[in-house]
Amino acid sequence: KITQGCQMTAQMENQLCKLFVGGLNVQTTDDGLRNHFEQYGALTDCVVVQNQQLKRSRCFGFVTYSSPEEADSAMAARPHVLDGNNVDTTNIFFAFPVAQKAKEKLHDSVFMTFNKRTKIERD
Repeated sequence: KITQGCQMTAQMENQLCKLFVGGLNVQTTDDGLRNHFEQYGALTDCVVVQNQQLKRSRCFGFVTYSSPEEADSAMAARPHVLDGNNVDTTNIFFAFPVAQKAKEKLHDSVFMTFNKRTKIERD
């Protein structure tokens, strides 16, 4: 279990409760996502991410449980099949720090390329 043996801040605990769900069927709705994942625990948030211009699903979403143990339960129940698709679940606690570093690196690279300046040091 990812929740054992560490002291957590409120932000860390919230991230442990939140799961990325990828590979959704384009027809999957917020309600469909909620109905599937609430069998593993109480959800505090559930969303299928939409392309605002096309007004359709981007085929991924997020579910947030009320406790890390409930999120662990959903992760342990893999694989998940929802609306005919095998969907991937990932705890964002592990995905977010890597994504943030990649975003910062890309920003610095673009800044250097277009402004021909030296890299900005981050705090």
